[in-house]
Amino acid sequence: MRLDRTVAEVAALLGARVEGPADRLLAELQSLERAGPGDLAPVFGTRAAAGTALAGSRAGALLAAERAELPEPASPQAGQAPRSVIRVQDADLALDALVLALVPDEEPPPPGVHASAVLGPGVVLGPGASIGAHAVVGRGARLGARTRLMPGACVGEHAVLGDDCVLHPHVVIGSRCRLGDRVTVHAGSVIGKDGFGFRQDRQGRHARIPQRGIVVLGDDVEVGALCTIDRARFTETRLGAGCKLDNHVHLAHNVELGEHCAFAAQVGVAGSTVLGARVLIGGHSGVGNGLRIGERANIGGFTGVMEDIAPGSFVVGFPAVPHRTWARDVLQVRRLAELVARVRALELAPGAARPVGAAAVPGAAGGADAARAPDGGSGHAP
Repeated sequence: MRLDRTVAEVAALLGARVEGPADRLLAELQSLERAGPGDLAPVFGTRAAAGTALAGSRAGALLAAERAELPEPASPQAGQAPRSVIRVQDADLALDALVLALVPDEEPPPPGVHASAVLGPGVVLGPGASIGAHAVVGRGARLGARTRLMPGACVGEHAVLGDDCVLHPHVVIGSRCRLGDRVTVHAGSVIGKDGFGFRQDRQGRHARIPQRGIVVLGDDVEVGALCTIDRARFTETRLGAGCKLDNHVHLAHNVELGEHCAFAAQVGVAGSTVLGARVLIGGHSGVGNGLRIGERANIGGFTGVMEDIAPGSFVVGFPAVPHRTWARDVLQVRRLAELVARVRALELAPGAARPVGAAAVPGAAGGADAARAPDGGSGHAP
């Protein structure tokens, strides 16, 4: 990301102080690994001295917290200025502010309805609403003030969107679904698809179970790209205020999320499962049908949840177990080869006692030296 500013100018943007040369002209904002003598690189954390990336970095300037422990820079080459450091209270927040200053948010489209958009009868648009090219708004739908539909977005009949919502291209909001204020749905996501409900008839054919409920998204919900949230059978699939979904997340019918839950990519939650507030789920995880996940539970990545999870728990693995149990089991599995070798050595030691009728452990010496049973068999006990 281009900077084209001096160290002093960047520090002024952030209200920061400078250690070292302040007149150095910075070309780009780069990572520690990629930065060169003319670049600025952020340093995260306060104990950076042990970081190999920092030790080997060629960055001419660093953005670091006041409490960050930075190693003394290597002796500069002849004619090269010493490294500059821009000191801030919080490097993460400062980096966010710098990025926004360098690349501001895109200008919102002007209010109004594009000539190619299609609005059904009885549609209500709040002040400052914007309807993009080829967007479709169904009969009786209501859009709040300053809500924006990007090109190709589709809002079903009698759906309700609050103020300051943003639907990115090709988002579909099903009929009668409700979105709160400041809801963002990214490209290609579908909110309010029929739930996956079928029952088999006597001939084994799948007959659809009617799905006539809705989806309700609370205020400040953000849904990533290509997500699917199914409508309930006859009540509501619900996401509480502040929930954040990454890309490719699927929530089945009648799922309920408490406030401020956050799911990483490719999480799937089966039908009628209820999750408390502030539940965190890592990527590629699945949660079974009809479960209860307690508030502030933390579910690690690649986890399969097949039973209820208590509030505040941290679980991982398949099936999910407490993190401490999983870590212990992983350590034990990694020691299996060592333990087997020790057991074999003990059994083959001179004078080692063996169970009556037991043969030597097969393959203990490996290859042609493996012990054989008296009858020429493999040595396994019958």
